[in-house]
Amino acid sequence: MHERAIERNAKKSGAAGEAYASGLASMLKEAIRDLEGSAFELDLRDDALHVGVEAEFSGARSLLSLPIVTSPTLPASGASEFWRLPADSGFAFRLNGGDPKQMSAQSRALLERALALVPDHDLDETGKRESLEPLRQIFLTGGPITFAQGIDLERAERTLDAYTQKKATLEQTHRALSPWTLVHLAEPIERWRGAIDALDSADDRSDARNKAKGVVKPGAENERRYQRTTKEVPVTGADRLPKGSLHWVTTHTPNPRYKESKPGDPPAGIRHTAHVFLVPSDGGIWFAFGDDDAVVKDKLRTVTGSATTPRLDSSAALARLRQGKHIGFGFVTTEVMHGWGLDGD
Repeated sequence: MHERAIERNAKKSGAAGEAYASGLASMLKEAIRDLEGSAFELDLRDDALHVGVEAEFSGARSLLSLPIVTSPTLPASGASEFWRLPADSGFAFRLNGGDPKQMSAQSRALLERALALVPDHDLDETGKRESLEPLRQIFLTGGPITFAQGIDLERAERTLDAYTQKKATLEQTHRALSPWTLVHLAEPIERWRGAIDALDSADDRSDARNKAKGVVKPGAENERRYQRTTKEVPVTGADRLPKGSLHWVTTHTPNPRYKESKPGDPPAGIRHTAHVFLVPSDGGIWFAFGDDDAVVKDKLRTVTGSATTPRLDSSAALARLRQGKHIGFGFVTTEVMHGWGLDGD
């Protein structure tokens, strides 16, 4: 049922959408065949709903089930990256992750399929071949992953009120309505920097070859809401982040030629910037995303130890979560669920 729905909905996106949906549906079918049974435990206690999930698998044919089946069961108390997350995280989880060797063995076919969906005018065949190995170095590699997201709803409400009173700009309001996100991977930053550089070079060479051949990217200029530019900016001592940290800024500028072509199309965009940080930490890396670089840097200082702001390890409400052994665990608050309904645009 689920795979048929995916295929039906994606037909609106044309051939590329159908190819993507076919691959996703195939993975879902394999994951369903792997699953033999599941059980849920619900417990309402201390003004919180505790949910436990158990699943039994007969195999690991799918990349959806492989990270679960091959994941080690470890004490939650030992997941140090999780407990260093900011105390105001509204959604956080930790997955111990699949076996890196088995994940790597299955990732090639999936990444090849994904690259095949990229139009040749964006990345030619040579560029796709050159991009495969760098992608394999950083995606679907297995190992633990820690994720957190949050939003300051009080700040969002204050800024919205200020905007209605013409005391805040659209850009300030957009920034206040955007969440921050943290992701930790147990991989060296050098691997990611090398892969990113290799992917950039492959893309530049592809663009040069396409330009020499006179290849023109299709699509009218008035169909794009934003014009985007990305640049790397230096991380200085004033940022109080670990040595070797990287910072990229993407500026989204409303496209003056954009026109709504049909009812329901989004209106013209709002100028804003998006920040991405890549920060080394104890042999691993923290990714951080958000529109407000001051907020994002504050969260990074919390997880890397250069700030003394509250962390999850100081939360009495999560004491039960530290107990036992799991392949994964986490929580979500109603506050961040309300925040998911907000949109800076």
